[in-house]
Amino acid sequence: MLFRQANCTLDRATLRQSLSVRAPPVAPVKSNIRNCGDFAKCQGSACLQWAVPGRRPTLALAAASLSATLCAEPPAPAAPADDPDALYRERETLALAIRAAEIWKVRLAASPKDFEAACKLARARLYIGEVLPRGERAPHLKEGVEAARVAIALEPARADGYFWLGTNMGALAAASSVFGALRYRSPVREALESAIERDPAFARGGGYCALGKYYGAIPKLFGGNKRKSEELLRRCLGHDPQSIVGHYYLAQTLAAMGRTAKARAEFQAAIDAPLDPDYVPEGRLWKRRAARLLAKLEEKARR
Repeated sequence: MLFRQANCTLDRATLRQSLSVRAPPVAPVKSNIRNCGDFAKCQGSACLQWAVPGRRPTLALAAASLSATLCAEPPAPAAPADDPDALYRERETLALAIRAAEIWKVRLAASPKDFEAACKLARARLYIGEVLPRGERAPHLKEGVEAARVAIALEPARADGYFWLGTNMGALAAASSVFGALRYRSPVREALESAIERDPAFARGGGYCALGKYYGAIPKLFGGNKRKSEELLRRCLGHDPQSIVGHYYLAQTLAAMGRTAKARAEFQAAIDAPLDPDYVPEGRLWKRRAARLLAKLEEKARR
């Protein structure tokens, strides 16, 4: 006879070796749980809380208790404290993202030609800078900018460094005053154009997305262009039709152009798109933002 629980199978022989079937009388305990005798319903261990002097737990109930102990799912291992990649995968806990960035910073200082460490440090500082309160972003984003410049110096033919430079500077501009942001205008555009020139598909067309965001956010007086923003964001979606951030920024551009119905559709597309396994925390962040802006548009339409 086999006993099954939690995808684990125990045979009677194993149980008899592990259990004293002829147990001494069990002392009474106070409990409101009734011994229904139904293993599937009570999962065994609950019924074992019910006891009467002179009664012994049945083999089936004892099996449940042992099976639950032996077959319980182990807890998920914590990210190793010295593995920045493992820490960064858990970046929704911001302290772990910061810890990962600090490790990559130390590695880059120890090995100034470590291109991978430079890129990962720039990427991590961008994420941290985008989720922190506005007043706390600048130090992380400035460090991301410097790490990206190291990456460019090490591998000038690759898109990576230019992409992380443009996105960190863009986020830094957004966290600055209006006049402070203007000085980043040309460097952001040039960095993102350089990334696209080297590899249009990098980050699933992320260069087009970031540049489309740029043209949508900059005032027209300083070179902003909503039509160009729409064109670039649609090119991003051509690389990745399920890009949550691509749909999000396209919706913002369309809303700014007065095309409210299409903007609502794009916000909904961002909400409905599946999460990219490589960018789950970012995807959740943009979905929340899309839901908030969609709600505002719908409220405005009802007035």
